[in-house]
Amino acid sequence: MRECSDEMLDSMFAAARADVVDTSALGNHFENRLLARITERRDQGRNWFMSVWRMLPAFAVLTALIAVCSIAYTETYQDSMFTALTTGQDEVVASNILTGE
Repeated sequence: MRECSDEMLDSMFAAARADVVDTSALGNHFENRLLARITERRDQGRNWFMSVWRMLPAFAVLTALIAVCSIAYTETYQDSMFTALTTGQDEVVASNILTGE
């Protein structure tokens, strides 16, 4: 009985090994499915802070440029009425002239 069951198992394993599995249906459009899944995972992981982190060097350059321009083009205030009218500081200078400061 032991030999019969071993022979039966061997014949079943041989039949299973001989049977070729049809995997052609699984291979259809494999690349498209794979790329769609990768794209989907990338879109899920993108948050607003990732975009800000990538733009951080541009923000730093812009901040440095604004700082340099503001230091380079700072005008000194004078106590004349003409300067007040041309630079847009008319209220400050007018109040200084009227109060005597």
